[in-house]
Amino acid sequence: MILLKSLLLEVGEASAQSYKWEEVDNGIIEFETGSAVVYRVYIPVFTLRKLDARAIEVTFTATTPDPKTGKRKLDTTANASSRVVTNKGELYKVMATITKILKYYVNRYKVKYIMYEPGKKAEDGLHNPSQREELYKAFIKKQIPNAEFISHNSEHGPIVQSGQILVKIK
Repeated sequence: MILLKSLLLEVGEASAQSYKWEEVDNGIIEFETGSAVVYRVYIPVFTLRKLDARAIEVTFTATTPDPKTGKRKLDTTANASSRVVTNKGELYKVMATITKILKYYVNRYKVKYIMYEPGKKAEDGLHNPSQREELYKAFIKKQIPNAEFISHNSEHGPIVQSGQILVKIK
């Protein structure tokens, strides 16, 4: 357990060199890793009416070239990334890149909230903390020390859907 916590703290440092990224359209960013995985990051900027504040919602997909043809087909379905093997030792650089992109958008649009969905729901339909959720939280806490995490409950139900996390930037 201690090793996992120290690993999460190391990840949260975002000290790895980031990949070069490019905004290909308003709110759509792409970057390619050394192993030819292409990430497409979607960051729409919107206003949370109930909180009267600017927010961004972060989602991304990852694609790899077809091993037979070498061609890449961008899968834009909700589960696209779940079908791509991305565990190629590039986690630190990918997270550093996404952090750099988030910081750019937060500063550019004066964002007060970041919304994301860290993982799949459990089989029973309830959202249970996952390793991915803990990784993202550790990373965000390290980069935004005063961040407040708002999960789905009766108080925040209308703002945050089940499975989503809302981060208030203080």
